[in-house]
Amino acid sequence: ITNLAAGIYILTMLDSAGNTEFEAITITKPILTPITSSEQTVCIGEVPGALEVNYTGSSAISTYQWYSNTINTKGTTNPILGATTAIYIPAAPTTGGQTYYYAEIILGTCDPQPTAVFTINTLANPNITAQPEVSQEICENGLVSDLQVSANGSGNTYQWYSNTGNTNTGGDAINGEITTTYTPSSLNAGTFYYYVTVTNEGCSTTSNTAAVIVNPALAATIIPNTTQTVCEGDTVALNVSVLNGQGTASYQWYEAADPTTALASTTAAFTAPTNIAGTKAYYAIVSYDQGPCTTITTETVSIVVNQTPVIAGDNLTIYTGTEFTYDPTTEAGNT
Repeated sequence: ITNLAAGIYILTMLDSAGNTEFEAITITKPILTPITSSEQTVCIGEVPGALEVNYTGSSAISTYQWYSNTINTKGTTNPILGATTAIYIPAAPTTGGQTYYYAEIILGTCDPQPTAVFTINTLANPNITAQPEVSQEICENGLVSDLQVSANGSGNTYQWYSNTGNTNTGGDAINGEITTTYTPSSLNAGTFYYYVTVTNEGCSTTSNTAAVIVNPALAATIIPNTTQTVCEGDTVALNVSVLNGQGTASYQWYEAADPTTALASTTAAFTAPTNIAGTKAYYAIVSYDQGPCTTITTETVSIVVNQTPVIAGDNLTIYTGTEFTYDPTTEAGNT
């Protein structure tokens, strides 16, 4: 007798002597129980939670076989190789949509029993269509280009991150930077990395990293950098000292009172004219042919030129008893 329904059956046996014996036979049908939720929602690239089944009502040795399908059916056309235990962890999906899983449990010599169907809903991650600028090199305190990202779809949210290494994981979220555009700071010299995550319905895509190289600003000093007081004809030498320049430097000196007219001096050293008494201030503009920090203007340095004293002889004719006053400056042109 085969294919009996679950229940208790009485087997009546009659021997050759006409004696009757009765034997109770209990046929049970195992109850298959899903241990985990029958439906999950994941993102592309996210490993679903484990699928697990169990059964009650039988002590027979069990074997399992898991199946997958693209439609919600228990057809056994797609057995999963190696998935032969009560627990199965699906691979991370690579496309959006729905995938269905179930297992067949074989208890002893009983026919295979299918479990309930497990459904994996896979949501598509946002598609980034325009990545941030890969790299830019700027000068400390200089202008920096905005970092921008574009992604398909509506309802996207954004979060920018900064990092000390060239990687788009493990960075620090930048407070308040939640739009498609971020403007990095140039206040400090160094190399900084930035990236953004685009999220929609809980699924995220991370952009490539963008490197922002902030070079130290040029620093220029005139030596000596304090006001000098000299006499007419003295020699006054000024020199420019520059830090953080790249490439070849060129120099141009100017008088502060006439910044539109370049002086003849185009080297780091400048000999200030002292042939005319008075006070003049000078500065230099230094330019480099390489690097993002190309030009710097020094502070001004003043030169005070005093007249050289002149004492000349003179003759006066006066009369006895007559008071007189003699002024060397007005009478003889002395200074």
